[in-house]
Amino acid sequence: MKLAKKREITFLLQDMSFLFYKVFNKRLDEIGVTRSESRTLVMLSGNQGVKQAELADRLDLTPITVGPLIDRLENLEAVERRADPTDRRSKLLFLTAIGDQLVDQVCTAEIALSAEINSLAGLGSDEVKNYIDYSSSIHGALRSLVNQLDER
Repeated sequence: MKLAKKREITFLLQDMSFLFYKVFNKRLDEIGVTRSESRTLVMLSGNQGVKQAELADRLDLTPITVGPLIDRLENLEAVERRADPTDRRSKLLFLTAIGDQLVDQVCTAEIALSAEINSLAGLGSDEVKNYIDYSSSIHGALRSLVNQLDER
């Protein structure tokens, strides 16, 4: 029993993530994008004109993984590759108007789901703020662990 209590937070984090994405993936299906595509679009929205390798790094993915993802988004006419004026071998990534619309839809779906979860859980604004603060602390700790792994 003691061991089960010690892993309670890790189990809850894993299970909440699983359950959240199970619901969120359904909402993304209605928009017409996958979770990977939505994450890429949102990341690109704040990093217009980035090279594919830089985007891959920001997403914690390999460039070879991001290539087909960008190809799919390009086929959806959500992303376009433009020549890099400083390096003719490179392409820079930009959202199109369709990409901007998809980002808005993804963010709206995420906000709506968050509000729905808070309501179902009976969380008030103070509790939500505290939860965000605690989650941010945990996120920072996990990011530190990832950085330590990357340094090895």
